[in-house]
Amino acid sequence: MLVASRVFTWPQEGPRRAYHAAVTAALHAHTVNLHAHTHVVRTEDRPLLWNGQLSQRATEDLNQLGIKLCLADDVQQLVWWLVGSRLATVDARWIYHQLETVQFAMARGKYPQEDVDHLLHSLTIFVYSQLKRLRSLHQAFPPGRHWRPQLTYTLRTLRRLEEDPGTRHLLDQTGQPVIHDDVYAALTRHATLWWGEVLGSWQGQAEGRLHSLMSLTREAHSTIKQDAHNYDHVFKSEMFITYTTISYREFSRHLAKIIVPLLSPTYPALSTPTPVSTPTPKSTTLHGTDGSEVLEDFSVGSPLWSLYRELARLHTVVQEAGERDSAADGERGDVEGFPSWFLGSVASWLNRIHHHTLARLQRHLLLDRLPNPPTVPESLSPAPVSLSPAPVSSSPAPVSSSPVPVSHLAVSDCPSVDPKFSSTVPESISSTLSATYHLTCAATVAVPGPSPSVPPSMLPPTSAAPSAPTYKSSFQELLSVFAEVRAWWEALEWPDEETSGALLVLVLENLCSLAVVCCQGLAILPPPATTHVATHPPPPPTPTPCFDLEFIGRVGSMWGALQSVMGLAGALGVEVAVGRLVARGRTAAASQVQDSVTNLTTSVAHNIDFMLDRTIDTAVCQVKSRLREAVEAACEAGKEEALLDHVITPTLALLRLQHLPSTLQQRLLQRLWDAVVATFMVSVNTRPQRAADEYWEGVYRSIRSSFLLLTSPGHLHPSSASTPGYRSLLEEAEEQRVRTQALIIQYYEAHYAHLLDHRRPTVAHLLLRTFYSEPGRLKVRVLEARDMVEGNESSSMASSRKSCQPRYYVVAQVVPRHMFPNAVVCTTAKARPASFYDTFEFPTGVIGKESAGWLEVLLMVAPPPRGGAGGGGAAAAGGGSCSLLGQGLLPLASLPYLGSPDLHNTCLRMTAPHVTASERGYRCLGVLRSRVHDPLAVSFCRILERYHSEVSREAPQGLRSAGRPPRD
Repeated sequence: MLVASRVFTWPQEGPRRAYHAAVTAALHAHTVNLHAHTHVVRTEDRPLLWNGQLSQRATEDLNQLGIKLCLADDVQQLVWWLVGSRLATVDARWIYHQLETVQFAMARGKYPQEDVDHLLHSLTIFVYSQLKRLRSLHQAFPPGRHWRPQLTYTLRTLRRLEEDPGTRHLLDQTGQPVIHDDVYAALTRHATLWWGEVLGSWQGQAEGRLHSLMSLTREAHSTIKQDAHNYDHVFKSEMFITYTTISYREFSRHLAKIIVPLLSPTYPALSTPTPVSTPTPKSTTLHGTDGSEVLEDFSVGSPLWSLYRELARLHTVVQEAGERDSAADGERGDVEGFPSWFLGSVASWLNRIHHHTLARLQRHLLLDRLPNPPTVPESLSPAPVSLSPAPVSSSPAPVSSSPVPVSHLAVSDCPSVDPKFSSTVPESISSTLSATYHLTCAATVAVPGPSPSVPPSMLPPTSAAPSAPTYKSSFQELLSVFAEVRAWWEALEWPDEETSGALLVLVLENLCSLAVVCCQGLAILPPPATTHVATHPPPPPTPTPCFDLEFIGRVGSMWGALQSVMGLAGALGVEVAVGRLVARGRTAAASQVQDSVTNLTTSVAHNIDFMLDRTIDTAVCQVKSRLREAVEAACEAGKEEALLDHVITPTLALLRLQHLPSTLQQRLLQRLWDAVVATFMVSVNTRPQRAADEYWEGVYRSIRSSFLLLTSPGHLHPSSASTPGYRSLLEEAEEQRVRTQALIIQYYEAHYAHLLDHRRPTVAHLLLRTFYSEPGRLKVRVLEARDMVEGNESSSMASSRKSCQPRYYVVAQVVPRHMFPNAVVCTTAKARPASFYDTFEFPTGVIGKESAGWLEVLLMVAPPPRGGAGGGGAAAAGGGSCSLLGQGLLPLASLPYLGSPDLHNTCLRMTAPHVTASERGYRCLGVLRSRVHDPLAVSFCRILERYHSEVSREAPQGLRSAGRPPRD
């Protein structure tokens, strides 16, 4: 009944000892009488405790004894505390109130030093006894609503001892630590002994011990949850301690000693993939280097997975219990570190799963190589390993994908990932493909069914079409892998923010590597074999699309893989993981994870996009010969249906039936259109030397019709199709299809507009009189030239001016020359000063208001003669040292007739514009100069070069540089 080994007695005889003995005897008699004359049964739910009350007679006797011994009331209450505090079956509520009374009396100085010493001794024994009871918490305070108040007031009494300055000063004299720390240590000791006894020693095989630990973890989950309900509120409100945290930590420590040796001790790197023909053991138990059994199967529903999930549930209970106390903060690694136990096993299992997934992906790539792909026999394919447990059924399990590759697992921090994937398939994959190809060809099993269902969020975006495109078998397998990885990761719910970022980045890295391997395999698939039979004469061309179904399936699969990689970060919840790290204050780790994911997905997307471009370019190169034949037929024979009906229209119809994503269809049509434009350019540059206007008409009609067809609604966007090459080719064809006579007229119209431009400087004024003497006969009287600008003279003329004045003469003619074949070129005599007064007559025919034609007047300057007078007009005109000073044009339709009131002298403004094909309006010159086999064009260019030397210095213009074919 008494907690202490002996009852404390006063050191000498006196009233306090007598009263103490009387109280002890009365309490003993009361207890014996209570058990002897009552039928109250002490149970676990309803304890039998003394509440500080005695019988009426015993109480009166003790009061009389106190009066007789002259003991003050405070001294009597101290004696009651000294006796009651040593009882194990005393009501904690009475103890608490009795302590309040004693502390109040001590604060008022009611106790002499002798009583204080007695109080100090009793307090020491009381604290020791209550801490001893807390070390056996479940026995001293069993769960139940009747025991909860006892625990509450016991802790409250201890806290009052700590908070009261008087009692704390007494405890300091004995070296008593902070009571809160002693309570925490007592609870820790209790949890250690409790779970050590529950767990004990485990024997047997690894898998058998694992099943036992699973059952124990479920029971521990129930126990800790019940303890959280019974004890957490009391300890948190009275001592600011979370008992669930202490219990879970000690449970984790004991469980770690059992589980960690069973799990993989290292984080293995990705090794060489297992060959397809090598059988893989299906047992989930492997052996480590030290001979200990290691469990590595971490699929959903496996024993190891179930144990992990039970511990995660247990961890959730601890988190729901509330914030940890300050002492538990230093033990975070033990409380929340259970995911680190499984990192090695997760890495080993994911490494093994990656090998199987890679082998299955290679198998599907082999199936994609065959025209009618059969199934590889089960003896030649690896055993399927899935993230989810196989369904229990008597029928054979369906073919399932095997996902989640993780190559390098490190848990120290989040590594920066910067993968550099090769543009070719690794040697090991190529060897496996070639070795298994012949075995696959011999198989005659039916084609397997479709891949497992894939969540819509993991599928690539497609246009709103009634049917989806048919993807390759390897891409369907890749989608299945991605979908299972996403489901596995969501079910995993990795609770540790410190390692979840690194694990997520590594899982994402290996998924991206699978996507790259898949696209590499699709990119090197050979084109479908076609048999060509030579016939004579060759058969007529038939409508055939540029792309076949096999190619569309390949690029569709590669495009789908690209879109899936771009959506992996969102599917795996990278933003959520980064947000959790930021919430915990790990901004540096969050930034590292975000940067790693961004760099990884960007690099992989760039590589896949590059492979997709190479695949499309290869397919386009294979149809260039067909395009060349169709383009040449359309240009030379004027049969544009050879290109439109036999090539472009079937291609558009095939793409429309396949319902490819809009972006991918735009890319395919853009590459095809670039190839068409480049083929037109090559055909134009290698055209026959004497290409007629009909040839260019065919070029113009074919390229324009092709543009309109490809840019019809639902196909290529017009802005994308209007490339510089197309615009240059269209302009070239539009110019070249114009007749030479029309081009010459275009030149004179542009030249006349340039001469009238007021921004051009005036070099001279020429006074002349022009009129029609009779219908069809034009008379021109050249009078004199004025206001000559010396800066327009040649350098030789300028240097000779120092010695003598230059001489001037005028050349007059009606242009264009082909419209007036009977008109001659007239030249005045060289004069100094420029006074001529010569009259010329030109046969022009009847000139109407709408008729074309001009009177061209050229003011020439010649150097002074070195020996005698100059020669005649024709010779002067052909002098090599003469140069053009200014030029003017008069429209023939605007000249008056003889006797007209508008007839008067004309002061013609002379200018000297620069005439080159690069000038605005002079593009026709480049076309004329390119027609080297047209006599009229050659003659016109020679005459033009006689007066405009800059034309001869400019190279003939073909297709503009902006329109050169971008690639061959």
